[in-house]
Amino acid sequence: GYGATCSAVGRGWHATRSAVGPRLERAADRAAAEVAVAWSRATARLGEALLPLREGVARLAESEALQKIAERAAAALSALRWLASVAEG
Repeated sequence: GYGATCSAVGRGWHATRSAVGPRLERAADRAAAEVAVAWSRATARLGEALLPLREGVARLAESEALQKIAERAAAALSALRWLASVAEG
């Protein structure tokens, strides 16, 4: 009857799950490993793509720092010229 049918379905489900479960777990593990490798490659490519940008930003910062140094040197030179003109009277 009904109870025997439910029991047979339950046994069938359990047997199917027992047989399929490990394969699904292995497939999930393989998929997770593939995703991890793909993510690692993608982040490495992104890092490589951003390297010129980082270098450009570093050069720009260096250029701005050199410009500030040049401005300060020009201001100091101007001050020295003023002092020399005052000293000459």
